[in-house]
Amino acid sequence: LFARLAYSGVFVGAAIAYCSAGHPYRQDSELWFQSSPARIPAGGGTLLLSEERARYVGELQAGASAAGFREGDVLTDLSGRAPGASFALGGFMPGSLWIASGYPGSGAWLARGLGKLSCGEIASSWLLADLAPLVEPLDPRLLTQHGAKVPEDFATAARASFADPAGPGLLYMHEHRLLKPARPFQIAEEACLLSRAGGRDAGGTEKPGSPEISGGNGAGGEPGRNGAPENPEGSGGPVGP
Repeated sequence: LFARLAYSGVFVGAAIAYCSAGHPYRQDSELWFQSSPARIPAGGGTLLLSEERARYVGELQAGASAAGFREGDVLTDLSGRAPGASFALGGFMPGSLWIASGYPGSGAWLARGLGKLSCGEIASSWLLADLAPLVEPLDPRLLTQHGAKVPEDFATAARASFADPAGPGLLYMHEHRLLKPARPFQIAEEACLLSRAGGRDAGGTEKPGSPEISGGNGAGGEPGRNGAPENPEGSGGPVGP
């Protein structure tokens, strides 16, 4: 009896593993077809991805490198749909390694992360934006509270696209744009300092009293400089749809 139960457990476990590998969550192909290498700056490692995702990472990396992006630069992912993009570029994402959009509270979480940055970091920060979002992205007006206007104060450095599962048998094509700061550093830093000191955003209007402007995944606690919550017990909320 015990032997039969053991064999049954092994069979069920193997079946679950096989089905999971054949239908990985939020990925565009089976795991055994993900054999295209993508270089990851952190540690100089290589990650095996689908051909589509490896191409996306390669396009971002090539454009970022040509435009002067350096490992450790601040990269705010406003798309809410590109987990791992900042990591693949070696960038620092304020608030968390990735913030999913489409959930109550993500605007506040990103606002806290941006508030932890110095005006020098704000002035030199890059953005990742979705040109054709499937769900509401993180609100770019969060940057105006720190003296930056989107897209006026940024220039396109690279474009990249990838297909995202949107339902059984359905794929949605995301068109992402990597934006670099276009203003001289001193001007951007002074705009941030003035905005923070005077209570006005980059457009000269009164800043909202609450950082909860719009967007996704809610999480509690205050984000630290390394992107991790200082109060892990308060970071409950989903990280994906």
